[in-house]
Amino acid sequence: MLALLGQLVLNENYKIVLFKGRDYLAKTCKTKGYQGFYGLKWYGHIMISLDYAFLSDELNS
Repeated sequence: MLALLGQLVLNENYKIVLFKGRDYLAKTCKTKGYQGFYGLKWYGHIMISLDYAFLSDELNS
């Protein structure tokens, strides 16, 4: 879905993206296939809400 929205973050260390009304830190990386299938370009993509990205360890325990 993110590819359709043009929010892949390949050429930057990270980027803040808006998704469904919330801000996220996002990063995308190319992969070497997915579960043995190499026919398409596959990407790993991670997003973490800015609401939680910088919580201290003390608050997470």
